[in-house]
Amino acid sequence: MRFVVLALAALLALRGACAAPRVFRAGAAEADITPKVLPIAISGNFFPAYPTKVRGRLCVRAIVLDDGSTRLAIAVADTLMMPRELLDRAKLAASRTTGIAPDRMMISATHTHSAPPVMGALGTDPVSEYVAMMEASIAQ
Repeated sequence: MRFVVLALAALLALRGACAAPRVFRAGAAEADITPKVLPIAISGNFFPAYPTKVRGRLCVRAIVLDDGSTRLAIAVADTLMMPRELLDRAKLAASRTTGIAPDRMMISATHTHSAPPVMGALGTDPVSEYVAMMEASIAQ
């Protein structure tokens, strides 16, 4: 009899949980950050290199997760590394558009040595036009 009462209580509890389904939403996006003008410096090779053709696309990829109470965003950019200031500006711009708080966003780099520099690294200086495009693409 005790088992039947416990089973019935569990079913009633589950029925109540099913009455209000939990919400989970997810979305993904990708932005192309391949340089449009070549030659352009690529970073992290100790000496500047200036490729004249594109051998593969560079992207920023992002996912947004929402459980109904908290939204967060994770983005990964095909670049060597990024300065904190660029990341903070991109997060602020994205927050204005999405409503996601900047402290609920994470941005990382794939650490490729085949992308233009967005900060000084191993003998290369940032390319200002590319930095601006990268920042806007991350925010997008």
